[in-house]
Amino acid sequence: MKNIKLLMPFSLIFMLLLGGCTSLDGRQLASSAYKGKFYVEHQPKDSRDLHVNISQILNNRGLDAVYGEQGQAPESAEFIVSYLDRWHWDMRMFLSNLRIEVRDKSNSELIGFGESGQDSMAAMGKTFDDIINRSLDQMLSNPDAQEYEIN
Repeated sequence: MKNIKLLMPFSLIFMLLLGGCTSLDGRQLASSAYKGKFYVEHQPKDSRDLHVNISQILNNRGLDAVYGEQGQAPESAEFIVSYLDRWHWDMRMFLSNLRIEVRDKSNSELIGFGESGQDSMAAMGKTFDDIINRSLDQMLSNPDAQEYEIN
């Protein structure tokens, strides 16, 4: 019994060290925006083409989204979707933070955003699409919606 009492604090510390840390933040997209047309801009430093995945996942969630290069939005686009991806190295590259923003094309006003941050442990086994879905969940009104993965 005495040994168990001694092991309990060490077990708790060990479990805390194994757990990964995540952070989520966001602002809900206005319901009127769901009927609009979205243009996902490719960020020049993004070599992984996250804009393609973001656009496809938005489409899978029932929004009308297309993607392309920065500053090349079609006339029909009402909202510009941009993202900031941060990567870190911890024996492998992992997406440590993804912030997705939606702005009104006519006045550049921020109308919604979603952000997902995770440390190396929390990102282990996660795909780009997992992180994109977590970010979008913070912005879209139905966080219980089915998550989508792009093949």
